[in-house]
Amino acid sequence: MVRRMLEDVRPDYGIVFAQSGKEALALARDGNFDCILLDFYLPDMRGTEFMDDLAEHSDGGGVSLPLVVFTGSEEDAVAVASLQHGAEDYVVKGTITGTGLARVVENAIEKFNIRRELEEKRTALQLRQWELEMVREELLSRLAELSHATRAKDQFLSVMSHEMRTPLNAILGYTDLMEMQIGGTLTDVQQLHLSRIRVGGRHLLDLIADVLDLARADAKPASLDVWPIDAGSVITEVAALLENQAQLKGLTLHIDVCDTLPSVQADLQRLRQGLMNVIGNAIKFTEQGSIIIRCSSDDDSVRIAVIDTGIGMSQDVLALVFDDFYQADGRYKRERGGTGLGLAITQRLMRQMGGDIVAESSIGAGSTFTISLPIAARAASPHGVDCPPADARAVGA
Repeated sequence: MVRRMLEDVRPDYGIVFAQSGKEALALARDGNFDCILLDFYLPDMRGTEFMDDLAEHSDGGGVSLPLVVFTGSEEDAVAVASLQHGAEDYVVKGTITGTGLARVVENAIEKFNIRRELEEKRTALQLRQWELEMVREELLSRLAELSHATRAKDQFLSVMSHEMRTPLNAILGYTDLMEMQIGGTLTDVQQLHLSRIRVGGRHLLDLIADVLDLARADAKPASLDVWPIDAGSVITEVAALLENQAQLKGLTLHIDVCDTLPSVQADLQRLRQGLMNVIGNAIKFTEQGSIIIRCSSDDDSVRIAVIDTGIGMSQDVLALVFDDFYQADGRYKRERGGTGLGLAITQRLMRQMGGDIVAESSIGAGSTFTISLPIAARAASPHGVDCPPADARAVGA
């Protein structure tokens, strides 16, 4: 009857009839079918047994084909059992037409395909989650290794700084004594050699100091001694220390600082160090013209801009200028010295104090490095005051 009903409405269906559950299981395993229509009570087994056996021998762990159960009982228990064991739908005999049965078959196939697709996506998602968990565990392991390596590096630097500086200071001390000719007169060639020893030794000392500063700058911000600082006084002090360098190169060093400049929240020693690095760098790479130190403030921060008339930098170089050991041109490094760590150290220090440093430059038009630091006390002075050029003070010739 079922075959005739389907053939009347869907003559394109290919229908295979099995006389028992075992025969149907063999057909289902060996054939290529789109749907199974199953009687709940078979001659040799129940429909639930059939579905369990079919699921047991399938690759996916469930019923491997869309399945519709026929039953002569209208009890809910039969319907529930059918659906629990893997059926997509069930039909009560005597209540279905050919058109309705064809619709049931098509719906069962569609529901099965949707469920299978969802299961595949869920499996893929679980696999992805597992992969991400593996990556997370690997990253945590590498993080632990890096933490251990960082501690080892800090310990090495703390020990080697003393071990390297002590003999170097002794070498430089004896070099100074020999240049004073206390032990006897030196020839011109010997004095030249001593001068080269002194220059090389001091360069090595500077390199050790820069590397140590870089390591300290990578330490926790809690190691900084942050207090309200008068930025204008620190700028004037640093400019006075670097005045001689500017004069030797024929440069003019201008300070453009407001008397009403607010205090900043900073570590005095580190702020002084950062300004020394930035202003000293400007003097080093400026052959003629001037260095201007200009300050301004707003409601949140104080900005200290160091403006030079030096060689300038391209945009490619500008993107790397704060990298460790980076210098734009090896020729400048040989001519002017330095380790390429000053700006990297300064950036770390400013960020640890809640500020930052940015650079602007172009080839042949000089560079501007701007340090920004948070204001310490808003009641200390008015905000939003820019330093007028008329109040500028000059240091040097």
